[in-house]
Formats: sequence, structure tokens, C-alpha cells
Amino acid sequence: MEKTVTEIDEEGKILHTSTQLSPCGNYAYTIKNDQITIDDQTFKITSKDQSILLENEKWRLVLINK
Repeated sequence: MEKTVTEIDEEGKILHTSTQLSPCGNYAYTIKNDQITIDDQTFKITSKDQSILLENEKWRLVLINK
């Protein structure tokens, strides 16, 4: 399930728009050092503040701790 989220400042200007995906189903994964493999895709894992970045040549996924 997809949900579009738009952040707006106090003046009504759009700061950022993103798409949030709700998980559905199960995915097998393997974590080794700073990499995670999900199905046949391997991502480098980096962490900053309250977020985790999973990134490879095709994808850039940002996980935000709420």
C-alpha cells in the first residue's frame, strides 16, 4: 500500500513530498557486516540520527524511526 506524504512549512510552502510504503508480505533477508540482502538485492546499510539508509545501484530506501 502506498501513501503520499507532503511536508508543508508554516507559510504553506511545500518542503518535501515522499511516498511511504506499508509492508505487505514476508521477505527473507541476510545481514552481514554493513550489507543486507533481501531476495536477490544487496544494499549497503548506513545510519544517521533517526534514520537508516539502504542503498544499491537501483534503489535508495530511507527508513525513519517514528
